[in-house]
Amino acid sequence: MLLLLLPLVAAVYFWGFLTAGIFTPSHGLLRIASTALIAALYFCLGIVYFVRANPFLYVNRNTKMIRVRRRTHPFVDITRATVLLDASTHKPTLVLVLRTVRHLSAKVILRTEDDVALPDDWRAALLEVIAGSSITVPTTPDDPRGKFTHVNFPGRLSQSDALTLVELNPTVDEQIPGLPRWH
Repeated sequence: MLLLLLPLVAAVYFWGFLTAGIFTPSHGLLRIASTALIAALYFCLGIVYFVRANPFLYVNRNTKMIRVRRRTHPFVDITRATVLLDASTHKPTLVLVLRTVRHLSAKVILRTEDDVALPDDWRAALLEVIAGSSITVPTTPDDPRGKFTHVNFPGRLSQSDALTLVELNPTVDEQIPGLPRWH
C-alpha cells in the first residue's frame, strides 16, 4: 500500500509544479480539489490492483465447478496445490494455492497469525473441491519415484496431503508430520 502512495505524492508535487504559474493564491480551492481528485483516482486504482492480484475462489457444489474472476472450471481441472507461508505482510498467513491446467490460480487463506481460520462451511466446500480435483505431485526424469519431490518442488502437495492440511487446520507455527515445511 505504501507503494501506491509514492506515485500519489509525486503526482501532487508535479501538479503543483505545473500549475504554479497558472494558479494564484485565490485559486487555492481549485488546487485542493484537483489534488483530491488525483488522490481519489489513485485510491480507486489501488483497490482495482488489490482485487486483481488476489482473486476470490467461488465454489458451486451442485455443478462441481469453481470460478476465479470470470473463468469457470470443473473441479477435475485443478492439478496443483501448493502450501506457502505468505510473509508479505507483517503477520504471516498460511495460504493454499490451487492451480488449474490453464495456469489459473486462486489463493485460499487457511489461517492467519491472529489464529483466524476458515469457517467450517468454507472448509467443507474446499475439501469437496480438493477431493474432486486431480491434484498430483510432479516427478522428474531424474527422480521417477518422487523420493526427492519435496526438494525439487518445495511446498507442492498431493491430493491426500492437501486434504489432510485442510482437515487438520494447523496454526501458522505448527508443522504437520509428513507434509512439506512452510516456514
